[in-house]
Amino acid sequence: SRKKDVIQKAIEESSMCKANFDLVIIDEVHKLSDNKSIRYKVIEDFIVKSGIKNIYLMSGTPMTNRPMNLYHVLNLIKHPVTANYEYYVRSFCEGKQITNRHTGRKVWLTNGASNLDELKEIIKDSYLRRLKDDIPDMVDKVIYQRYYKLTDEQKIEYDNLWDEYKQSQLELGKTNLNRDLTEAILLRQFISDAMVDNTIALTDEFIEDGEKVLIACCFNNEIAKLKEY
Repeated sequence: SRKKDVIQKAIEESSMCKANFDLVIIDEVHKLSDNKSIRYKVIEDFIVKSGIKNIYLMSGTPMTNRPMNLYHVLNLIKHPVTANYEYYVRSFCEGKQITNRHTGRKVWLTNGASNLDELKEIIKDSYLRRLKDDIPDMVDKVIYQRYYKLTDEQKIEYDNLWDEYKQSQLELGKTNLNRDLTEAILLRQFISDAMVDNTIALTDEFIEDGEKVLIACCFNNEIAKLKEY
């Protein structure tokens, strides 16, 4: 919303903002290289509105060789190098300014890369990189996949899930549904919920063998079931 009273009410009622965190850690930060994405706008807005001063950015995925992508990430922590946009794009992105023939507006071309050693020197106080070869005794990651079948009852419910959701939305007057996105989330959530008992059984096997287990979850309901167990 652009309405100040709506924004203020949202902030006051936000559990995230009310928590008064003094530190935020953002993982997979390479996904925030596009400042026009909704993901970026939401996170940037939260940082600004909540007044968080301590921000750590993490990623196991190398950034691309386009310094412009790095600019938006550095801007989240208000690194001094981002204070002057024109200086940054001219110095490190081979920035060129052109005039749009249709609108008459001047725009920057920022797809290039230049003076990368200088940029590396400037941000070295805020940037720590470690390669796997830099870390001794790294444990090899081995992935084992287990497959489970839905029961007959679960399969029927799975097949009917989208139709039931669509009908409920139509009754609310909502007709503009993104089926691919919504259905994918609904079905993933259903599957994760249906598999909790298998996760519990598998976890118990490891615990009985004296092992430690870390369970990664995507949805609140599976977390609640695991916590209850």
